[in-house]
Amino acid sequence: GMEALSAECFRAAVRAGVHEDVAASLDASEGGTSWATRASYNMERMAAHGVRRAAEMREVAK
Repeated sequence: GMEALSAECFRAAVRAGVHEDVAASLDASEGGTSWATRASYNMERMAAHGVRRAAEMREVAK
């Protein structure tokens, strides 16, 4: 969901060298936790839980 979407957005922005601009734009659009912090948190969660989540989805799809 949103974790994967934000991760892809920020990975593409880093590759393009515009991640600081993207984060600043998103921060200006929506208050609260900074988007850079949120993206970092989401990347950590995906790395920590991704394998398990994928296995669960494969099991449910059977």
